[in-house]
Amino acid sequence: MSIYTDLESSPLPYQAICSILANVDLTHPENPYALQPELQALLTTFSEADWHLFIRMAKAEGVAPLLFYASTRSAFEAADEVNRELRMAYYESAAFNQMIIAELGQVVSRLDNASIPVIVLNGGALATTIYPDSALRPMNDLDLLVKPEDLERAKSIILSMGYYEPIPEMAKGFNQLAQYHFYFSHRDKSSLNLELHWNLLAGQHDTRAPSIEWFWENTQEISSITDENRNLQPYSTLSYTSHFLYLIGHCILQHGKFEARLIWFYDLLSIIKKPNTRLDWQNIYRYAEEYHWTPALYYAMQILASLFHCEIPGALADEFRRNPDIKNDTEIRIKWENSSAERSHALEQLISTKGWKKFQLLFSYVFPDEAYMRWRYHYHPRWKVIYFYPYRWWDILVKGVKTIMHTDL
Repeated sequence: MSIYTDLESSPLPYQAICSILANVDLTHPENPYALQPELQALLTTFSEADWHLFIRMAKAEGVAPLLFYASTRSAFEAADEVNRELRMAYYESAAFNQMIIAELGQVVSRLDNASIPVIVLNGGALATTIYPDSALRPMNDLDLLVKPEDLERAKSIILSMGYYEPIPEMAKGFNQLAQYHFYFSHRDKSSLNLELHWNLLAGQHDTRAPSIEWFWENTQEISSITDENRNLQPYSTLSYTSHFLYLIGHCILQHGKFEARLIWFYDLLSIIKKPNTRLDWQNIYRYAEEYHWTPALYYAMQILASLFHCEIPGALADEFRRNPDIKNDTEIRIKWENSSAERSHALEQLISTKGWKKFQLLFSYVFPDEAYMRWRYHYHPRWKVIYFYPYRWWDILVKGVKTIMHTDL
């Protein structure tokens, strides 16, 4: 699946999903609401194939629980099979989120006991702050941000809680050089994954990474999870203003069109629509400008307007009018339009890495450790690595050439 930035050219089921979501009122969950006549008329024309695509898209985009929520509060009617699929998606999300939020409380409690400040990012925070029911915001993993000086201690605590790193480090020191998080899976809970961040979007030597200080200075404290003793466990997350800007960078700059999901844009819409979030649009624009993210901010707001008919706030619209050049930023267009399969992440990292660190990064990509090679290419016995190094070099070269040729277009 991919995000359709031009809603009119998207499949009819996708148009229907976006129209339903645009009308969902999360701020007054007790109130029923009426669907627009145009949407009701569209749904009545759906064939069985259309409804199958509707369900498939809803699940892939992470919005099936929201559509179930909408179906219980509006005139949105569908066949019994469709309602059954939406209901099942909602209860699956409720069950998994209950487990993952309980795990979040335990991890935050352990880090807090070790005097390690932590910020909860993405779904782990949004599900309990933006949504009236955490099941409406499906999650795949936990995202936590710690300070670089606390990283090794935090990593040791997480490993002691039954987690392990399923992906070997490409080369000694590579993660600290080029990455911004460690990825963990739980040994006993196979579906439970955790990302431990010390930076956002890119490594500390990468020009694409924002300064982390502003995000640490703009947080809020929430009390909506419990620790292992079922005591209320306060935790920190980003303020709505800083989280909004981070989510735009995460969606537009980090993942792009073919990795982004509709639920991520609905997160942005929900933050805008939620009362009392006190979004500081001037600060959002100011720091987007400082991080060179203003084209990404503009792009994201245009997508929100297209998908959900969301009006761009006046203060932001004024800034966009004063800076018309951001509409024509080709770098942002290339990042958004290219899927991860079509572009070389390695080449992007190499271009963006500062100074002599480029050579250290290049060496890691060309001559990764044997443990990483075995994990990446699944060969056996071990001596076959001599064949897979040349294969890797050729693969890197081909992807690099494709990326350069596409960029030149």
